[in-house]
Amino acid sequence: MLLFAGLTLYRLAAGASDPAAMGQTSEIAEVSDQDLDTALKTLGGSGEFRSQFRKQKKRCPTPLAWVSVWTSAGQPAVTLRVVSANYYSPVFKVTDKPVRIAIPYPAPYDTGHGSLMVMHAGEVSIGLHPPWHVLATAAPQRHDVTWTPVAGCDARNG
Repeated sequence: MLLFAGLTLYRLAAGASDPAAMGQTSEIAEVSDQDLDTALKTLGGSGEFRSQFRKQKKRCPTPLAWVSVWTSAGQPAVTLRVVSANYYSPVFKVTDKPVRIAIPYPAPYDTGHGSLMVMHAGEVSIGLHPPWHVLATAAPQRHDVTWTPVAGCDARNG
């Protein structure tokens, strides 16, 4: 508890409203094959864009990641948009019931790291490991994420 209080005090003193400003990084989860159809329903973009994430005969599908989003119990619903590299998710209404949102990885999959940005109104939590608690602010907020690249089509995605 003392460590948490010290980190919070440090953030306030430094004027940092963004966990990435403190060097915090979270792990992002990959969408498994059995969850792919559900994930694609949350993904924006054209059918052609979404097709790159499906299994194909001539090449491996592009890996896809998940994030879960929610507000604290008793808090009003908020709207949220996740930015991953040059991908902007649709706008989602977020309540205290977690919602999973599929996103492309924020950097080339093989690099194993990148940054997500959230554009929102209100406080939200993003289900990464460890979770990212996004403060209520009008400014977009950025957070560094990592993942463990897995080689080969059959070895990844569940």
